[in-house]
Amino acid sequence: MAAYRGRRMFMRSLSVPRVPEAILKQLVQLMPDGLFIYFDQSMVRQRQLLVPVHTETTGNEIEVFDPARGGENRRTHHVATLTFNLNSGVWDLQVQDQAAFEEHL
Repeated sequence: MAAYRGRRMFMRSLSVPRVPEAILKQLVQLMPDGLFIYFDQSMVRQRQLLVPVHTETTGNEIEVFDPARGGENRRTHHVATLTFNLNSGVWDLQVQDQAAFEEHL
């Protein structure tokens, strides 16, 4: 919620419910690939909190530099965005790389 608080000086209190089990089950599928949920890189856009979800790259995948991994030179791939609608109070998972999720079905 730091991303939200950083943009609002005078804000009403915000209650954030737990992420639904259905979304957590989708994310758990990615754990064998190295799951990174970047709450520290979250941002607020159009009344939605956006949290990037990445997996570690292997082989010939597109590589994206991951500054959060420090000097370890690990690279990650953006596979989804965890979103929280600030108006409705609903969590959602917007998948950018469906193949990353299908590999584990």
